[in-house]
Amino acid sequence: MKNLNKNKGVSLIAAIAIMILVSVLSAVMASMLGVTSRGALNNQLSSKAFGLTQAGINWYMMQLAGTANWTTTTNQTGISLNPGTFDVTLSNKASPQTDSTTNTRMDIAVTGKVADTGGAIIQRQMSQRVFKLPSASKFALFWGRRTGTSLNLSNVTIDGDLWSIGSSTIPASSTVTDGIAYRPSTETVTGAGTFTTQSITYDANFGYFGNNDAAFTATNSTPTLTSTYYTGLISGYNTAIATSPAGSDITQSSGTFNVSGTMRGRDVSLTGTVTITGSGTVIANGSSGSRGVMTLGSTSGGPVTIRPDAGGSITFLSRRSMTVNNVTINNVNNPAPDYFPRVRMYSQAAGATSDLLTIRNTAILDRAFLLSDRRILVQNSTTSPTVTNSVFFVNRNASSATNNNLTVTGTATVGNLGTGPCSLLSIARGTPALAITSTASVRGFIFQDDTGNAGFTNIAGTSNASRVNITGSLIANQFTGNAASNANITYDDTVLQDPPQEGFNNFAVKDANSWSGN
Repeated sequence: MKNLNKNKGVSLIAAIAIMILVSVLSAVMASMLGVTSRGALNNQLSSKAFGLTQAGINWYMMQLAGTANWTTTTNQTGISLNPGTFDVTLSNKASPQTDSTTNTRMDIAVTGKVADTGGAIIQRQMSQRVFKLPSASKFALFWGRRTGTSLNLSNVTIDGDLWSIGSSTIPASSTVTDGIAYRPSTETVTGAGTFTTQSITYDANFGYFGNNDAAFTATNSTPTLTSTYYTGLISGYNTAIATSPAGSDITQSSGTFNVSGTMRGRDVSLTGTVTITGSGTVIANGSSGSRGVMTLGSTSGGPVTIRPDAGGSITFLSRRSMTVNNVTINNVNNPAPDYFPRVRMYSQAAGATSDLLTIRNTAILDRAFLLSDRRILVQNSTTSPTVTNSVFFVNRNASSATNNNLTVTGTATVGNLGTGPCSLLSIARGTPALAITSTASVRGFIFQDDTGNAGFTNIAGTSNASRVNITGSLIANQFTGNAASNANITYDDTVLQDPPQEGFNNFAVKDANSWSGN
Protein backbone atom coordinates (compact mmCIF):
# COMPACT_ATOMS: atom_id res chain seq x y z
CA MET A 1 0.00 0.00 0.00
CA LYS A 2 2.83 2.34 0.86
CA ASN A 3 4.49 1.65 -2.52
CA LEU A 4 1.19 2.28 -4.30
CA ASN A 5 0.66 5.62 -2.55
CA LYS A 6 4.24 6.54 -3.28
CA ASN A 7 3.77 5.80 -7.02
CA LYS A 8 0.58 7.87 -7.05
CA GLY A 9 2.46 10.80 -5.53
CA VAL A 10 5.20 10.61 -8.14
CA SER A 11 2.64 10.45 -10.94
CA LEU A 12 0.83 13.52 -9.57
CA ILE A 13 4.04 15.51 -9.41
CA ALA A 14 4.92 14.45 -12.97
CA ALA A 15 1.46 15.42 -14.21
CA ILE A 16 1.74 18.82 -12.55
CA ALA A 17 5.18 19.32 -14.11
CA ILE A 18 3.86 18.37 -17.52
CA MET A 19 0.93 20.75 -17.13
CA ILE A 20 3.29 23.58 -16.15
CA LEU A 21 5.55 22.77 -19.12
CA VAL A 22 2.60 22.67 -21.52
CA SER A 23 1.34 26.00 -20.14
CA VAL A 24 4.75 27.58 -20.58
CA LEU A 25 5.07 26.17 -24.07
CA SER A 26 1.57 27.35 -24.91
CA ALA A 27 2.37 30.85 -23.69
CA VAL A 28 5.62 30.89 -25.67
CA MET A 29 3.87 29.59 -28.76
CA ALA A 30 1.11 32.14 -28.38
CA SER A 31 3.68 34.89 -28.00
CA MET A 32 5.59 33.62 -31.02
CA LEU A 33 2.41 33.38 -33.06
CA GLY A 34 1.57 36.96 -32.06
CA VAL A 35 4.99 38.19 -33.13
CA THR A 36 4.77 36.22 -36.35
CA SER A 37 1.32 37.58 -37.06
CA ARG A 38 2.43 41.14 -36.38
CA GLY A 39 5.51 40.60 -38.57
CA ALA A 40 3.38 39.24 -41.39
CA LEU A 41 0.98 42.16 -41.03
CA ASN A 42 3.83 44.67 -41.05
CA ASN A 43 5.30 43.06 -44.16
CA GLN A 44 1.91 43.22 -45.83
CA LEU A 45 1.46 46.88 -44.90
CA SER A 46 5.01 47.65 -46.03
CA SER A 47 4.24 46.14 -49.44
CA LYS A 48 1.10 48.22 -49.65
CA ALA A 49 3.06 51.38 -48.74
CA PHE A 50 5.59 50.57 -51.44
CA GLY A 51 2.76 50.12 -53.93
CA LEU A 52 1.50 53.57 -52.96
CA THR A 53 4.90 55.11 -53.77
CA GLN A 54 4.87 53.53 -57.22
CA ALA A 55 1.32 54.70 -57.84
CA GLY A 56 2.29 58.17 -56.58
CA ILE A 57 5.21 58.40 -59.03
CA ASN A 58 2.94 57.47 -61.96
CA TRP A 59 0.18 59.81 -60.78
CA TYR A 60 2.56 62.74 -60.51
CA MET A 61 4.12 61.96 -63.91
CA MET A 62 0.66 62.45 -65.38
CA GLN A 63 0.35 65.79 -63.58
CA LEU A 64 3.71 66.94 -64.93
CA ALA A 65 2.85 65.90 -68.48
CA GLY A 66 -0.18 68.17 -68.37
CA THR A 67 1.82 71.08 -66.92
CA ALA A 68 3.82 73.14 -69.41
CA ASN A 69 5.54 75.22 -66.76
CA TRP A 70 7.25 73.06 -64.16
CA THR A 71 8.41 76.11 -62.21
CA THR A 72 4.88 76.35 -60.77
CA THR A 73 4.91 72.83 -59.30
CA THR A 74 5.01 72.47 -55.50
CA ASN A 75 5.24 69.75 -52.86
CA GLN A 76 2.01 67.91 -52.02
CA THR A 77 1.00 66.05 -48.86
CA GLY A 78 -1.70 63.66 -47.73
CA ILE A 79 -2.95 62.58 -51.14
CA SER A 80 -5.49 59.81 -50.45
CA LEU A 81 -5.27 56.53 -52.29
CA ASN A 82 -6.63 53.30 -50.84
CA PRO A 83 -5.30 51.88 -48.50
CA GLY A 84 -3.40 54.99 -47.35
CA THR A 85 -1.90 58.28 -48.45
CA PHE A 86 1.25 59.56 -50.12
CA ASP A 87 3.34 62.75 -50.10
CA VAL A 88 5.23 64.24 -53.05
CA THR A 89 8.47 66.19 -52.51
CA LEU A 90 10.20 67.98 -55.42
CA SER A 91 13.86 68.94 -55.67
CA ASN A 92 16.72 69.75 -58.06
CA LYS A 93 14.63 71.63 -60.58
CA ALA A 94 16.82 72.69 -63.47
CA SER A 95 16.69 74.34 -66.87
CA PRO A 96 19.44 74.71 -69.49
CA GLN A 97 18.57 78.36 -70.01
CA THR A 98 18.35 80.61 -66.94
CA ASP A 99 16.16 83.04 -68.88
CA SER A 100 13.72 80.24 -69.61
CA THR A 101 10.22 80.27 -68.13
CA THR A 102 10.02 76.51 -67.64
CA ASN A 103 12.00 73.77 -65.93
CA THR A 104 13.00 70.70 -67.89
CA ARG A 105 14.13 68.36 -65.11
CA MET A 106 13.34 67.62 -61.49
CA ASP A 107 13.63 64.87 -58.88
CA ILE A 108 10.43 63.43 -57.41
CA ALA A 109 10.37 61.73 -54.00
CA VAL A 110 7.12 59.97 -53.06
CA THR A 111 6.45 58.61 -49.56
CA GLY A 112 3.64 56.06 -49.25
CA LYS A 113 2.00 55.72 -45.82
CA VAL A 114 -0.29 52.99 -44.44
CA ALA A 115 -1.57 52.79 -40.81
CA ASP A 116 -1.73 49.51 -38.87
CA THR A 117 -4.58 48.58 -36.50
CA GLY A 118 -2.85 50.32 -33.61
CA GLY A 119 -2.44 53.60 -35.52
CA ALA A 120 1.30 53.21 -36.20
CA ILE A 121 2.38 54.42 -39.67
CA ILE A 122 4.23 52.07 -41.99
CA GLN A 123 5.91 54.03 -44.80
CA ARG A 124 8.12 53.48 -47.85
CA GLN A 125 9.79 56.01 -50.14
CA MET A 126 10.84 56.08 -53.79
CA SER A 127 12.78 58.76 -55.68
CA GLN A 128 12.89 59.24 -59.45
CA ARG A 129 14.41 61.80 -61.80
CA VAL A 130 12.00 63.04 -64.47
CA PHE A 131 12.80 64.81 -67.75
CA LYS A 132 10.57 66.92 -69.93
CA LEU A 133 11.03 64.60 -72.91
CA PRO A 134 8.73 62.35 -74.94
CA SER A 135 8.92 58.57 -74.61
CA ALA A 136 10.25 58.57 -78.18
CA SER A 137 13.58 59.59 -76.64
CA LYS A 138 13.85 56.05 -75.26
CA PHE A 139 14.42 54.66 -78.78
CA ALA A 140 17.67 54.53 -80.71
CA LEU A 141 15.69 55.40 -83.85
CA PHE A 142 12.10 56.61 -83.86
CA TRP A 143 10.42 57.07 -87.25
CA GLY A 144 7.14 58.86 -86.69
CA ARG A 145 5.34 59.57 -89.98
CA ARG A 146 4.37 57.02 -92.58
CA THR A 147 5.01 58.54 -96.01
CA GLY A 148 5.72 55.42 -98.04
CA THR A 149 5.19 51.70 -97.90
CA SER A 150 8.47 51.02 -96.10
CA LEU A 151 11.53 52.45 -94.37
CA ASN A 152 14.53 50.79 -95.98
CA LEU A 153 17.71 50.41 -93.92
CA SER A 154 20.87 49.78 -95.92
CA ASN A 155 24.12 49.09 -94.03
CA VAL A 156 22.55 50.41 -90.84
CA THR A 157 23.38 49.01 -87.41
CA ILE A 158 20.88 49.94 -84.69
CA ASP A 159 21.89 49.18 -81.11
CA GLY A 160 18.68 49.68 -79.12
CA ASP A 161 14.98 49.88 -79.95
CA LEU A 162 13.50 50.88 -83.30
CA TRP A 163 10.00 52.29 -83.77
CA SER A 164 8.61 52.46 -87.30
CA ILE A 165 5.17 53.96 -87.87
CA GLY A 166 5.01 52.12 -91.19
CA SER A 167 6.53 48.90 -92.48
CA SER A 168 10.32 48.49 -92.46
CA THR A 169 12.82 46.53 -94.49
CA ILE A 170 15.97 45.38 -92.71
CA PRO A 171 18.15 43.59 -95.26
CA ALA A 172 21.09 41.31 -94.56
CA SER A 173 23.42 44.33 -94.41
CA SER A 174 21.55 45.78 -91.40
CA THR A 175 20.76 44.79 -87.81
CA VAL A 176 18.70 45.77 -84.78
CA THR A 177 20.50 44.41 -81.72
CA ASP A 178 20.04 44.86 -77.95
CA GLY A 179 16.50 46.01 -78.68
CA ILE A 180 13.23 45.35 -80.48
CA ALA A 181 11.95 46.46 -83.89
CA TYR A 182 8.49 47.72 -82.91
CA ARG A 183 5.67 48.29 -85.42
CA PRO A 184 1.90 48.83 -85.45
CA SER A 185 -0.10 45.62 -85.83
CA THR A 186 -1.10 46.71 -89.34
CA GLU A 187 2.54 46.95 -90.56
CA THR A 188 5.43 44.54 -91.10
CA VAL A 189 9.17 44.32 -90.52
CA THR A 190 10.86 42.13 -93.11
CA GLY A 191 14.30 41.34 -94.51
CA ALA A 192 17.25 39.00 -93.98
CA GLY A 193 18.94 41.20 -91.36
CA THR A 194 19.24 40.41 -87.67
CA PHE A 195 16.31 41.68 -85.61
CA THR A 196 13.44 40.74 -83.32
CA THR A 197 10.11 42.33 -84.12
CA GLN A 198 7.12 43.06 -81.92
CA SER A 199 3.66 44.11 -82.99
CA ILE A 200 1.79 46.80 -81.06
CA THR A 201 -1.89 47.51 -81.38
CA TYR A 202 -1.69 51.20 -82.17
CA ASP A 203 -3.77 53.72 -80.31
CA ALA A 204 -3.50 57.42 -79.56
CA ASN A 205 -1.79 56.76 -76.22
CA PHE A 206 1.14 54.78 -77.57
CA GLY A 207 3.99 55.22 -75.14
CA TYR A 208 3.15 58.78 -74.12
CA PHE A 209 1.97 60.93 -71.27
CA GLY A 210 0.27 64.23 -71.80
CA ASN A 211 -2.01 66.45 -73.79
CA ASN A 212 -0.32 65.79 -77.12
CA ASP A 213 -1.86 62.30 -77.21
CA ALA A 214 -4.84 63.58 -79.16
CA ALA A 215 -2.58 64.58 -82.07
CA PHE A 216 -1.34 61.03 -82.71
CA THR A 217 -2.94 58.93 -85.39
CA ALA A 218 -2.22 55.66 -87.13
CA THR A 219 -0.02 57.55 -89.62
CA ASN A 220 1.68 60.05 -87.29
CA SER A 221 3.32 59.39 -83.93
CA THR A 222 6.08 62.03 -84.00
CA PRO A 223 6.01 64.00 -80.74
CA THR A 224 5.52 67.74 -81.11
CA LEU A 225 8.24 70.24 -80.28
CA THR A 226 6.80 73.42 -78.81
CA SER A 227 9.07 75.94 -80.52
CA THR A 228 7.83 79.07 -78.72
CA TYR A 229 10.97 79.46 -76.64
CA TYR A 230 13.24 79.37 -79.71
CA THR A 231 11.06 81.43 -82.04
CA GLY A 232 10.67 84.01 -79.28
CA LEU A 233 14.45 84.41 -79.13
CA ILE A 234 14.64 84.62 -82.92
CA SER A 235 11.94 87.30 -83.03
CA GLY A 236 13.85 89.37 -80.49
CA TYR A 237 17.10 88.93 -82.42
CA ASN A 238 15.44 90.02 -85.68
CA THR A 239 14.14 93.13 -83.94
CA ALA A 240 17.63 93.91 -82.62
CA ILE A 241 19.11 93.48 -86.11
CA ALA A 242 16.52 95.84 -87.62
CA THR A 243 16.97 98.49 -84.91
CA SER A 244 19.13 101.60 -85.58
CA PRO A 245 21.82 102.06 -88.26
CA ALA A 246 24.86 99.83 -88.38
CA GLY A 247 27.55 102.51 -88.58
CA SER A 248 30.98 101.48 -89.89
CA ASP A 249 32.52 98.00 -90.10
CA ILE A 250 33.92 96.33 -86.98
CA THR A 251 37.30 94.76 -87.73
CA GLN A 252 40.04 93.42 -85.44
CA SER A 253 42.65 90.67 -85.83
CA SER A 254 44.69 90.75 -82.58
CA GLY A 255 44.56 91.89 -78.99
CA THR A 256 41.39 92.06 -76.89
CA PHE A 257 37.95 92.98 -78.17
CA ASN A 258 35.74 93.88 -75.22
CA VAL A 259 31.98 93.55 -75.69
CA SER A 260 29.91 95.99 -73.70
CA GLY A 261 26.23 96.63 -74.29
CA THR A 262 25.13 96.47 -77.94
CA MET A 263 27.74 97.03 -80.65
CA ARG A 264 26.76 97.32 -84.33
CA GLY A 265 28.72 97.22 -87.56
CA ARG A 266 27.80 96.95 -91.23
CA ASP A 267 30.04 93.87 -91.36
CA VAL A 268 31.88 92.32 -88.40
CA SER A 269 35.27 90.62 -88.80
CA LEU A 270 37.04 89.36 -85.66
CA THR A 271 39.87 87.13 -86.81
CA GLY A 272 43.51 86.21 -86.14
CA THR A 273 44.38 85.89 -82.45
CA VAL A 274 41.83 88.28 -81.03
CA THR A 275 40.33 87.48 -77.61
CA ILE A 276 36.68 88.47 -77.25
CA THR A 277 35.70 89.27 -73.65
CA GLY A 278 32.96 91.08 -71.75
CA SER A 279 29.20 90.70 -71.87
CA GLY A 280 26.77 92.04 -74.45
CA THR A 281 25.73 91.78 -78.09
CA VAL A 282 27.63 92.23 -81.36
CA ILE A 283 25.48 92.76 -84.47
CA ALA A 284 26.34 92.78 -88.17
CA ASN A 285 23.31 94.54 -89.60
CA GLY A 286 24.41 96.39 -92.70
CA SER A 287 21.34 96.51 -94.91
CA SER A 288 22.72 97.39 -98.35
CA GLY A 289 23.65 94.65 -100.82
CA SER A 290 25.58 91.83 -99.19
CA ARG A 291 26.27 93.80 -96.00
CA GLY A 292 25.39 92.31 -92.64
CA VAL A 293 27.96 89.50 -92.71
CA MET A 294 29.86 88.30 -89.62
CA THR A 295 33.18 86.46 -89.67
CA LEU A 296 34.60 84.99 -86.47
CA GLY A 297 38.08 83.51 -86.95
CA SER A 298 39.69 82.56 -90.23
CA THR A 299 40.97 79.47 -92.03
CA SER A 300 44.55 80.35 -91.08
CA GLY A 301 46.00 81.79 -87.89
CA GLY A 302 44.22 82.11 -84.63
CA PRO A 303 42.42 80.82 -82.77
CA VAL A 304 39.95 83.51 -81.86
CA THR A 305 39.02 83.00 -78.20
CA ILE A 306 35.61 83.92 -76.80
CA ARG A 307 35.71 84.33 -73.02
CA PRO A 308 32.54 85.81 -71.48
CA ASP A 309 32.76 87.60 -68.15
CA ALA A 310 31.66 85.80 -65.01
CA GLY A 311 27.88 85.64 -65.00
CA GLY A 312 27.74 87.29 -68.43
CA SER A 313 27.10 86.16 -71.98
CA ILE A 314 28.08 87.26 -75.47
CA THR A 315 25.57 87.14 -78.33
CA PHE A 316 26.55 87.41 -82.01
CA LEU A 317 23.83 88.35 -84.53
CA SER A 318 24.12 88.67 -88.30
CA ARG A 319 21.56 89.85 -90.84
CA ARG A 320 23.14 87.71 -93.54
CA SER A 321 25.64 84.85 -93.11
CA MET A 322 27.84 84.10 -90.12
CA THR A 323 31.03 82.02 -90.50
CA VAL A 324 32.83 80.54 -87.48
CA ASN A 325 36.41 79.38 -88.18
CA ASN A 326 39.11 78.43 -85.64
CA VAL A 327 37.13 79.79 -82.71
CA THR A 328 37.49 78.47 -79.17
CA ILE A 329 34.92 79.19 -76.46
CA ASN A 330 36.63 79.44 -73.08
CA ASN A 331 34.22 79.21 -70.14
CA VAL A 332 36.89 79.64 -67.47
CA ASN A 333 34.87 82.45 -65.88
CA ASN A 334 31.70 80.33 -65.84
CA PRO A 335 32.76 76.77 -65.01
CA ALA A 336 30.40 73.82 -64.98
CA PRO A 337 27.86 73.09 -63.71
CA ASP A 338 26.50 76.16 -65.48
CA TYR A 339 23.64 75.38 -67.84
CA PHE A 340 23.32 78.84 -69.31
CA PRO A 341 24.62 79.09 -72.92
CA ARG A 342 27.26 81.76 -72.41
CA VAL A 343 27.79 82.24 -76.15
CA ARG A 344 24.94 82.62 -78.62
CA MET A 345 25.27 82.80 -82.39
CA TYR A 346 22.38 83.61 -84.72
CA SER A 347 22.09 84.10 -88.48
CA GLN A 348 18.91 85.69 -89.80
CA ALA A 349 19.99 84.54 -93.28
CA ALA A 350 18.05 87.36 -94.89
CA GLY A 351 19.60 86.60 -98.28
CA ALA A 352 17.48 83.45 -98.35
CA THR A 353 19.08 81.39 -101.11
CA SER A 354 22.60 81.07 -99.70
CA ASP A 355 22.88 82.71 -96.28
CA LEU A 356 23.55 80.49 -93.28
CA LEU A 357 25.48 79.95 -90.04
CA THR A 358 28.60 77.89 -90.85
CA ILE A 359 30.84 76.21 -88.26
CA ARG A 360 34.01 74.68 -89.64
CA ASN A 361 37.73 74.00 -89.28
CA THR A 362 39.22 73.98 -85.79
CA ALA A 363 36.20 75.45 -84.09
CA ILE A 364 35.95 74.24 -80.50
CA LEU A 365 32.61 75.39 -79.20
CA ASP A 366 31.36 74.51 -75.72
CA ARG A 367 28.11 75.58 -74.08
CA ALA A 368 26.89 77.48 -77.13
CA PHE A 369 23.42 78.23 -78.42
CA LEU A 370 23.38 78.13 -82.23
CA LEU A 371 20.27 79.35 -84.05
CA SER A 372 19.28 80.26 -87.57
CA ASP A 373 16.09 81.34 -89.25
CA ARG A 374 17.15 79.23 -92.25
CA ARG A 375 20.25 77.10 -92.13
CA ILE A 376 23.12 75.81 -89.95
CA LEU A 377 26.03 73.87 -91.46
CA VAL A 378 28.72 72.08 -89.42
CA GLN A 379 31.50 70.86 -91.71
CA ASN A 380 35.20 70.24 -91.98
CA SER A 381 37.31 72.21 -94.44
CA THR A 382 41.03 71.87 -93.79
CA THR A 383 40.34 70.47 -90.31
CA SER A 384 37.30 69.38 -88.30
CA PRO A 385 35.20 71.33 -85.78
CA THR A 386 34.01 70.01 -82.43
CA VAL A 387 30.90 71.27 -80.64
CA THR A 388 29.96 70.15 -77.12
CA ASN A 389 27.25 70.84 -74.53
CA SER A 390 25.39 72.98 -77.05
CA VAL A 391 21.94 73.36 -78.58
CA PHE A 392 21.24 73.78 -82.31
CA PHE A 393 17.92 75.07 -83.59
CA VAL A 394 16.79 75.78 -87.17
CA ASN A 395 13.41 77.43 -87.64
CA ARG A 396 10.74 76.53 -90.18
CA ASN A 397 10.90 79.17 -92.88
CA ALA A 398 7.38 80.22 -93.79
CA SER A 399 8.12 81.53 -97.26
CA SER A 400 10.40 78.92 -98.81
CA ALA A 401 11.95 75.50 -98.21
CA THR A 402 15.08 76.59 -100.08
CA ASN A 403 18.21 76.68 -97.91
CA ASN A 404 16.23 75.62 -94.84
CA ASN A 405 18.04 72.84 -92.96
CA LEU A 406 20.45 71.70 -90.25
CA THR A 407 23.42 69.73 -91.60
CA VAL A 408 26.40 67.99 -89.97
CA THR A 409 28.79 66.57 -92.53
CA GLY A 410 32.37 65.65 -93.35
CA THR A 411 34.36 64.60 -90.30
CA ALA A 412 32.64 67.11 -88.02
CA THR A 413 31.95 66.04 -84.44
CA VAL A 414 28.90 67.29 -82.54
CA GLY A 415 29.03 66.03 -78.97
CA ASN A 416 32.41 64.66 -77.89
CA LEU A 417 32.85 60.98 -77.16
CA GLY A 418 32.22 60.41 -73.48
CA THR A 419 31.38 64.03 -72.64
CA GLY A 420 29.61 67.08 -73.94
CA PRO A 421 26.40 65.83 -75.63
CA CYS A 422 24.41 68.24 -77.80
CA SER A 423 20.81 68.68 -78.89
CA LEU A 424 20.02 69.12 -82.59
CA LEU A 425 16.51 70.45 -83.24
CA SER A 426 15.19 71.08 -86.72
CA ILE A 427 11.65 72.11 -87.61
CA ALA A 428 12.81 73.24 -91.06
CA ARG A 429 11.07 72.17 -94.25
CA GLY A 430 14.02 71.68 -96.57
CA THR A 431 14.68 68.47 -98.44
CA PRO A 432 16.41 67.52 -96.26
CA ALA A 433 15.52 69.52 -93.15
CA LEU A 434 18.07 67.56 -91.11
CA ALA A 435 21.12 65.85 -92.57
CA ILE A 436 23.94 63.84 -90.98
CA THR A 437 26.18 62.64 -93.76
CA SER A 438 29.68 61.55 -94.82
CA THR A 439 31.52 60.31 -91.68
CA ALA A 440 30.14 62.86 -89.23
CA SER A 441 29.74 61.93 -85.58
CA VAL A 442 26.81 63.19 -83.49
CA ARG A 443 26.28 62.44 -79.84
CA GLY A 444 23.12 63.56 -78.04
CA PHE A 445 19.44 64.19 -78.74
CA ILE A 446 18.46 64.62 -82.41
CA PHE A 447 14.99 65.72 -83.45
CA GLN A 448 13.39 66.55 -86.80
CA ASP A 449 9.78 67.47 -87.37
CA ASP A 450 7.92 69.73 -89.74
CA THR A 451 4.30 70.47 -88.92
CA GLY A 452 3.65 70.89 -92.64
CA ASN A 453 5.25 67.46 -93.30
CA ALA A 454 7.53 68.82 -96.01
CA GLY A 455 10.82 68.39 -94.13
CA PHE A 456 12.85 65.17 -94.29
CA THR A 457 15.79 63.60 -92.43
CA ASN A 458 18.77 62.39 -94.45
CA ILE A 459 21.04 59.84 -92.73
CA ALA A 460 23.66 58.76 -95.26
CA GLY A 461 27.26 57.81 -94.63
CA THR A 462 29.83 57.80 -97.41
CA SER A 463 29.96 53.99 -97.70
CA ASN A 464 29.56 50.81 -95.70
CA ALA A 465 33.15 51.23 -94.50
CA SER A 466 32.81 54.98 -93.84
CA ARG A 467 29.66 55.43 -91.83
CA VAL A 468 27.84 58.15 -89.95
CA ASN A 469 27.96 57.52 -86.19
CA ILE A 470 25.01 58.60 -84.03
CA THR A 471 24.86 57.97 -80.29
CA GLY A 472 21.92 58.97 -78.12
CA SER A 473 18.42 59.13 -79.59
CA LEU A 474 17.26 60.05 -83.10
CA ILE A 475 13.62 61.07 -83.65
CA ALA A 476 12.74 61.69 -87.30
CA ASN A 477 9.36 62.58 -88.73
CA GLN A 478 10.21 61.16 -92.16
CA PHE A 479 13.25 60.13 -94.19
CA THR A 480 14.54 61.25 -97.56
CA GLY A 481 13.59 58.52 -100.04
CA ASN A 482 12.10 56.54 -97.11
CA ALA A 483 15.60 55.24 -96.43
CA ALA A 484 18.70 55.51 -94.24
CA SER A 485 22.10 54.16 -95.19
CA ASN A 486 25.65 53.58 -93.97
CA ALA A 487 25.09 54.47 -90.33
CA ASN A 488 25.68 53.21 -86.81
CA ILE A 489 22.89 54.35 -84.48
CA THR A 490 23.35 53.52 -80.79
CA TYR A 491 20.92 54.31 -78.01
CA ASP A 492 22.51 55.83 -74.92
CA ASP A 493 20.39 57.78 -72.46
CA THR A 494 23.51 58.98 -70.62
CA VAL A 495 24.31 61.34 -73.50
CA LEU A 496 20.93 63.04 -73.54
CA GLN A 497 21.53 66.52 -72.15
CA ASP A 498 20.84 66.82 -68.44
CA PRO A 499 18.83 68.95 -68.02
CA PRO A 500 17.32 68.47 -71.48
CA GLN A 501 16.53 71.15 -74.01
CA GLU A 502 13.39 73.24 -73.89
CA GLY A 503 10.40 72.52 -76.13
CA PHE A 504 8.60 69.39 -74.97
CA ASN A 505 5.95 70.94 -72.77
CA ASN A 506 3.45 68.09 -72.59
CA PHE A 507 5.71 65.15 -71.87
CA ALA A 508 7.44 63.53 -68.93
CA VAL A 509 9.75 60.52 -68.98
CA LYS A 510 11.63 58.73 -66.21
CA ASP A 511 15.40 58.45 -66.08
CA ALA A 512 15.82 54.70 -65.73
CA ASN A 513 19.14 55.11 -63.93
CA SER A 514 17.87 57.46 -61.22
CA TRP A 515 15.59 55.19 -59.17
CA SER A 516 16.21 54.85 -55.45
CA GLY A 517 13.96 53.53 -52.72
CA ASN A 518 13.79 52.37 -49.12
